[in-house]
Amino acid sequence: MRNFKKILFLVLCLALMLTFIACGDDESSQSSSVSESESQIESESESASESGKNENTVTVKFDTQGGTQTNDIVIEKGDNVPKPSDPEKVGYTFDGWYADGEKWSFVGYTVAKDITLTAKWVPVKYTITFAGNVEIAPVKYTIEDTVTLRDKNFSNYYMVDGWFEDEELTKPISQIEKGTYGDKTVYAKTTYLGISLTLDENTLSVTDCDLDATEIVIPSALKGKSITKISEEAFRDCYKLTSVTIPDSVTEIGEEAFRGCFSLTSVTIPDSVTSIGGYAFQGCTSLTSVVIGNGVTSIGGYAFYGCTSLTSVTIPDSVTTIYNYAFYGCTSLTIYCEATSRPREWQAGWNFVDRWDSYPTYWYSESEPTESGNYWHYGTNGEIVVWE
Repeated sequence: MRNFKKILFLVLCLALMLTFIACGDDESSQSSSVSESESQIESESESASESGKNENTVTVKFDTQGGTQTNDIVIEKGDNVPKPSDPEKVGYTFDGWYADGEKWSFVGYTVAKDITLTAKWVPVKYTITFAGNVEIAPVKYTIEDTVTLRDKNFSNYYMVDGWFEDEELTKPISQIEKGTYGDKTVYAKTTYLGISLTLDENTLSVTDCDLDATEIVIPSALKGKSITKISEEAFRDCYKLTSVTIPDSVTEIGEEAFRGCFSLTSVTIPDSVTSIGGYAFQGCTSLTSVVIGNGVTSIGGYAFYGCTSLTSVTIPDSVTTIYNYAFYGCTSLTIYCEATSRPREWQAGWNFVDRWDSYPTYWYSESEPTESGNYWHYGTNGEIVVWE
């Protein structure tokens, strides 16, 4: 009987414990459920709040691409975007706002979602002016350009030795750097040449002369470029010119190159020259001495027309072609030819003084000729000696 009571007591205690545990779990479950419900309600509330903002407003952002700042704005969906003040950027002109490559109009355009408007800029064109003894046309540049200032220019009978930022020529400058803006004036340091030159591929040609020049020495090369040609009419009517030095880099004297230089008294044509153009020395009435180099192969028609003071000229045996009337009107001239007889390519009227008569002409003979005719040879000192 006593054991039965003990067992019954234990059973009752166990039942009470199980009941207590079950009640605790139920309360915890209910508490957790309530907490989750509150969290869900809060989340839905926030979502609803955000959803309400996106539906009613949009943000317009402005990308100025390096210009002055333009603040973002928030407007009602479907409204026009209010036009902000134009931004500024050094070296550029503002060309409007763009979206997806299309210029944005602040009249009639509305927005339904967030948008970014991007500034478009056009570089300002500035002017570079060249000062000093030069005649070089101004050039344009922008803040995005790098401009190299060439010191190989030849202008207004001067050679440019370098460029400077100041008129006193104390601040040298070789180029306008990218990022520079504003109109600029650069000043040339120059050397007087008395001639104008043009660059043709890798060589230079004399194209003009200073009409006030009296003596000109043509350099053989400048800035690493050889002077190879005296162009057509380069010295035409340079009537004050009394002497000119032609370098041995020159290979061609163009037509009418020295026409009308009536004060020119002498000229030495170097061995480098191969051709003398027609009318090259026409009207050089003071010309008393002409030395034709041993490289000349061609003398053009009327090349020495009207050189009335010219009394003697020696034609080297390198000359294969002389055109008619090369010495026309040189009324006091005697011609000495290193050729032993007239070459086939010397035209029939090459030595005519006028339409009918020819100049006294002598042909070269190293030894005393046996046949009759006009012959000459070089004396012991290189002088011309006529065979009697």
